[in-house]
Amino acid sequence: MLDHYILGYKVNQSLSLSFPLDMETLNNVMSVLAICVVNPEVRIGFTISDEDGLKKELLKSATKDAIEKANILCEASNVKLGRLLSIDYSWKEFCFESMDKYVVFEAHSAEFDMQPDDIKISDTVEFIWELK
Repeated sequence: MLDHYILGYKVNQSLSLSFPLDMETLNNVMSVLAICVVNPEVRIGFTISDEDGLKKELLKSATKDAIEKANILCEASNVKLGRLLSIDYSWKEFCFESMDKYVVFEAHSAEFDMQPDDIKISDTVEFIWELK
């Protein structure tokens, strides 16, 4: 005959909170978790709130940069930049989460000061101009 013994239970629950970068609010949340008797594990990640806006700014910046560099190359080659013939671009998916600051924090002390690292993205656009 087998005897069964219950040694305990393990429960996992996920909860996601999102708010603007505000260390006071984050410290308040961590203070509440720090007094919890079960010592929860907390993962903190940072992300971009306006992903579409950032993508648009990246494309605008890439376009201005391409025009500037094309003009420099034309000047050095003693030709003039003509009309734009084509643009080759395919949308890509970007990861906007800073993984550098993704930490496990056991809430024994809620006093901490952390800042997200810069999130770096890049993209490729090909412009073809005629030369005069």
